[in-house]
Amino acid sequence: MNGTTQFEFLASATVSVGKPEKTLEQALEQVELKVFPINATKWKVNQPVSLKVIQKGASKADAYVSILSPKGWSQGLNTAADGTVSFVPAWPGLYVIEVTNYEKTPGEYKGNKYEAFWQGSTYSFEVGK
Repeated sequence: MNGTTQFEFLASATVSVGKPEKTLEQALEQVELKVFPINATKWKVNQPVSLKVIQKGASKADAYVSILSPKGWSQGLNTAADGTVSFVPAWPGLYVIEVTNYEKTPGEYKGNKYEAFWQGSTYSFEVGK
């Protein structure tokens, strides 16, 4: 907690070993704010990657998603009404996507009162050639 704002940082990544028993969305079910690629697979350069943002179990429309590439390029996009957004990766390597949420909602955490709540959720995945 900083001043009067409560901060919460959430992070996820794709790691594949064998055949997955759950979809990516099911694996992240307990995470309150999440951003992740739809239909997780092996992503490739110049092929579209579709992302989804979910907050408190519902698709989040008009969420600002930051996309960071392994070459330092970044782009920000807003999600559609269904919480989705797409981009085309130009380089192979590790990509990081991030979504944040800020609410002027008072509360208390471990006996400390706060006036606002900020969440940041990141997800990273590898894009191949």
